[in-house]
Amino acid sequence: MKIKHYLYNAFLIEDGKTKIAIDPGQSCSDCLESQAISANKRLRKSMR
Repeated sequence: MKIKHYLYNAFLIEDGKTKIAIDPGQSCSDCLESQAISANKRLRKSMR
């Protein structure tokens, strides 16, 4: 299992072909959608 740490406590956890991105970001409810988009972009970039 590999764990990569990015800025602001974001992580990418890999185990074989499985990858999980964790990006807690800010805690405000207005920011949740942009956090999900950012995490998705980082995950796609790391899978290239």
